Order: sequence, then structure tokens, then C-alpha cells
Amino acid sequence: MPSAQHLHTWQNDHEDLAFLLASKGDPARAAGEFSKLSRTFLNRADYALYAGAAYVASGHQAEAAPYFLAASRQLGDSVVRRAGASLVKEARMRAKAIAESSQPNHSPR
Repeated sequence: MPSAQHLHTWQNDHEDLAFLLASKGDPARAAGEFSKLSRTFLNRADYALYAGAAYVASGHQAEAAPYFLAASRQLGDSVVRRAGASLVKEARMRAKAIAESSQPNHSPR
């Protein structure tokens, strides 16, 4: 059994990574990190909500369902629907903006 300090460090490291991946437009990998956090910290509905939203944003709706269900148990359906939709929209916009900014600029000469 890991010590409380080790678990806290693990949590912080994975949370930082999950948010970094999300901010860099990689919802699929962010979903993986948030899902690890959600499965480890069952009392953290926010991790489940973020995992579900990241899975949807990366095109994996089926994988999102159990995380949205877990979040709904603690936060309620209406909160999860509203917040989840907002998070998905934001993640998709961020991923699109990053993808567009990484493409070479082909301006006419």
C-alpha cells in the first residue's frame, strides 16, 4: 500500500499532466489521465466529469458514459449535462485551434 505522501504526489503529478494535455489540445491522452484519477479517487466527481468530457471531445462517446454516470451520482444530472457540454465544447475548440496553428502557413507570394 502506498504511503499517503506518495499517493498525494501521484495525484498531483497526474492531475498536472491531465490539465497540461487538455490545454495542449490532446483530449484523448487527457481522458486517460483523468480516468486514472477518477478510478483512484472515487469521491472526486470533477475527475469523472473531466474524463467523460475529454473522452467525448476525442470522439470516444462510449468510454465517456461511465464517467458521466459517476459524476452524476455526486453532482446531479443537470450539472453534469451542462458542465460536460461546456467542457467538451472548450476541449474541441482548443484542439482545433492548436491543430490549425501547427499547420504551415501557405500564404500566396
